[in-house]
Amino acid sequence: MGSEIRMKFWDNDTRKTSASEPKAAPASNRPKVQQRKKSFWNYIGFEKTDDPSSNNGTKPVIDTQRFILTPEPDTPRPSRKRQKTDQPSRQRSFSPAPTASPVTVAKQPRPSAPLLPLLQLEYKLCHYIQGFSHESLGHRRYEKRRQARSNAKGRKKKDDSDDEDNCLNLWGCAYETGPEESAQVAICSAHSLLLLDPQQGRYTMKYTHPEEHECFFTSAWTRLPITSTEASSSTSGTSILAAAGNLGSIKLLDTSTSQCYRYLLGHEKSILKLAFVKQEPRWLFSASADKTIRLWDIGTTAVDVDDSRCLAIFPCNNAGFPTSLTVSPDLSLLVVGTSKGDLMQFEIEEEHREKWKQAKVDGDEPTVMKLKVKFPHSEEYHFGYVDGIHLLGQDGDTDHPLDGYAVSRSSGDQEFIAWRPDTSTKKDADIRVCLSFPNPNEASGIRFTVVEKDGCKVLISGDEDGDLRLYHLGEDKVSKTLKDGSKEQLAPERVLCHESSNHLIRDICVSESTKTIVAVNSDNSVFVWSADD
Repeated sequence: MGSEIRMKFWDNDTRKTSASEPKAAPASNRPKVQQRKKSFWNYIGFEKTDDPSSNNGTKPVIDTQRFILTPEPDTPRPSRKRQKTDQPSRQRSFSPAPTASPVTVAKQPRPSAPLLPLLQLEYKLCHYIQGFSHESLGHRRYEKRRQARSNAKGRKKKDDSDDEDNCLNLWGCAYETGPEESAQVAICSAHSLLLLDPQQGRYTMKYTHPEEHECFFTSAWTRLPITSTEASSSTSGTSILAAAGNLGSIKLLDTSTSQCYRYLLGHEKSILKLAFVKQEPRWLFSASADKTIRLWDIGTTAVDVDDSRCLAIFPCNNAGFPTSLTVSPDLSLLVVGTSKGDLMQFEIEEEHREKWKQAKVDGDEPTVMKLKVKFPHSEEYHFGYVDGIHLLGQDGDTDHPLDGYAVSRSSGDQEFIAWRPDTSTKKDADIRVCLSFPNPNEASGIRFTVVEKDGCKVLISGDEDGDLRLYHLGEDKVSKTLKDGSKEQLAPERVLCHESSNHLIRDICVSESTKTIVAVNSDNSVFVWSADD
């Protein structure tokens, strides 16, 4: 920790973004069984500095001039069929930030929910920071790769199948749970995990995996309560970060001690999605390319004993491999999106939940769950890689008309759909809302997030052009059925954009107050947006 870490940043040369999902390492290069090791991580800390010209752990704050793209008009789509079209690139016209639109009076008898800062305040780009993807390739190979992809701009890019493409992306970001003033953001940067202080715009920690074929695709935070045998400086619990990717093992990190204290082994291929259960902080879902989803009890943070276990396995047979997942607030329903556009629904009975809550018993085998229904890929649902899915109602606001609906989108779509799993059939989706989305040109790995707070719901997604699109899922939002049987597409409430952000946005996370937005892209860059009070 005594030596000073110097970071070098590169100019943002334009290049064609990747149109492929995360690539798994070849089977010949990936070990069949990953052995546990004590010293798996190299820890690096960044010394803080008040000198804005210093590159030690951060990049100087860039121009904070804000731009807000004028929302697209509500233009109905002639058909809901997902047909491949050669659309011209969007013409982007920048305009000053418009004043907040008035709150629409809901048709429900209860009072209208107040709008979140996401829909009212002006946001500016405060920090623009480079990741560490260049370390996986070396400086020369990194610059050569970026130049090659820059030269390909304007030409249709073929699907990349080598590991180097993974190293050019920041695949995910996740906001730490707990007090916002001290919350960090975890960023998946090739074979490293970066912890970012979004307020100061600098990295505070870095964890590097020594195995060359590791590439982190996903991470998730939880906060474990303090037990009588554990010591912690925080009265709110111990913050735990779970991360996984190419090698198929889940790493658990205790950021307070800077230790990777446990591995969860069981998946045979890459892991593409992790999600903790809010109601059960020790429960973790993982979606893998081995066509299974696993539910884990990660145990305590004790390093002298491994009290973790796999609770259940959800097989995704006769479909693509799982790429996204969401669980209902009462833990009774799991809905999964796959790489081919199939949507799968599993029921979790109360007897299973009670069994899993019991103390660990040696020799217990994971419960193999049965599929309830599969909604096949079709023009009614999705074609292509399902980038994300979210069951609405996570805030406990049971009176909202959209609670119980699932919002999802795939790489073959130009829309988000809010559909109800319990009333939809294999051939007919019960859709309430369709949201417009620019043609992703079949690019996959464009994740979105949904913020549910104080009765207000906002969906945020990046796009291929580097913009952030914010949709208000209000009580009055209903897509009309057009004469041709298709659904009306609703435009975003606002679109945040900046001249420095012009590459595909991979992932987005939002602070508890919703006044800070962090986005990562396919050009090894991190963007921190903050609201003006």
